[in-house]
Amino acid sequence: MHKSSIYLPDQLKGDLAALAVRSGRAEADLIRQAIERLLAVADAEPAARSAPPPRRPGPVLIGVGLGPGDPRQVTQLAEDTLLTADRVFAVSWTPRSIGRAETVARGVAPTVPIERLTHDIAADAAGRHESLVAAARALIAALDAAEVVAVVTLGDTSMWSVFPDLANEVAAQRPNVPIEMVPGITSYQSLAAATGTTLARAGQRLVVVDGHVPDDALDDPTTTVVVYKGSPDAGPLRDRAQAAGRLAQARVGELIGLPGQRIDELAQVPDGPISYLATVILPAVADHR
Repeated sequence: MHKSSIYLPDQLKGDLAALAVRSGRAEADLIRQAIERLLAVADAEPAARSAPPPRRPGPVLIGVGLGPGDPRQVTQLAEDTLLTADRVFAVSWTPRSIGRAETVARGVAPTVPIERLTHDIAADAAGRHESLVAAARALIAALDAAEVVAVVTLGDTSMWSVFPDLANEVAAQRPNVPIEMVPGITSYQSLAAATGTTLARAGQRLVVVDGHVPDDALDDPTTTVVVYKGSPDAGPLRDRAQAAGRLAQARVGELIGLPGQRIDELAQVPDGPISYLATVILPAVADHR
């Protein structure tokens, strides 16, 4: 009896002995080779995803940034938060419309029920505030039930999202409720990566604006200007970029990470308004002052 195969079933012992004869190799060598191949395959396989963390006690309000649109750019922390929250809310313009953040959330966590909050941004100031208060009221009801409440936003929760306003409204009425934020990738970070654009080097500045581009930032060659969530007219912006020596490197991204995504040079974009949620990067053209 061969010690190398002492723990193998009889049929496998016979097959191993026959293979040793055919190959002219010792059974121990064949066993070692099989084990080495098994370990190599195991090392090549991606590590199994750890189970999501256990549900935490509430109440707590969490703003969750889901990135620009591609579910693959949602962080693990954001996904875990969706999977372990008691309630997940998404903001939309009307009760019947699906916001982009809700679409991303459904792609990341399709089994998680998502409730819709209405924030009527098309209304006047009083109407917007009224819809905001109503949305916060729904969050407070869930928080009063000691639930972990997540509100999903496109991009990052701290940049031009409705979450800070909702959080302020909740904090004013429930000051003892913890409020947290889970960061998300912004559309301009995704656009910079897709186009190989450097947003800033040592000695440079990065200015992110919503819509209007200030002259002092554009005229400073050491400042990268990002137009985020704005719909500027391409013609005048293109002329200003050319006058500032930035047109050759300027990039425009529309629907970043979503179906219909378009990335183009600003020089090639036709005149007229750039679509809502478009991102424009006007890179710095000098290293330092």
